[in-house]
Amino acid sequence: MGKENQRSLFSAIRSILVLAIVLLLCIQFWPFSAAGRIEPSFEALFEPHPNDYLKLPPNRAPTNLTEQAFRLYSEERYDQALILFDQIPYHPKSEDIQLFRACALLVQEQFQPAMESLKKISSNSDYYHPALWYQILIYLQLEQENQAKKLLTNYLSLQPTFKREEALALQKNL
Repeated sequence: MGKENQRSLFSAIRSILVLAIVLLLCIQFWPFSAAGRIEPSFEALFEPHPNDYLKLPPNRAPTNLTEQAFRLYSEERYDQALILFDQIPYHPKSEDIQLFRACALLVQEQFQPAMESLKKISSNSDYYHPALWYQILIYLQLEQENQAKKLLTNYLSLQPTFKREEALALQKNL
């Protein structure tokens, strides 16, 4: 093989290697460029809050209305749980139930009643941060982006642990 052919071969191999390296780098870093992006919509971000309020052992029958409502909620029978949640008298000591009522409403796309329930949850509640998160999602659904941005800024200033990563990603995309 002549020197000219060897140089052409080495040049072709070098070009292929450079192209392969560039392609590998693009493939490797492509997920990271999309990872920080999040679709700013209710549908993309909503999931009902897990029942961490009142869990019953599976073999124990509910003995009151609240236990029945939470059993149904845990079984993702939100429409039936909502009927029972609505029968539980509101009391400031039981305001946390409002979060689960709101999630049951959101599953049924009843946004205004859900917002009313969420606004009943006080800032000293364990469910205050989730309540704010769901309010942000409702504002997005109702196409009230300015309200969503304002509440999102407030939410992040509270240093929440609930849905923090999603909130940070959402803030970048609003």
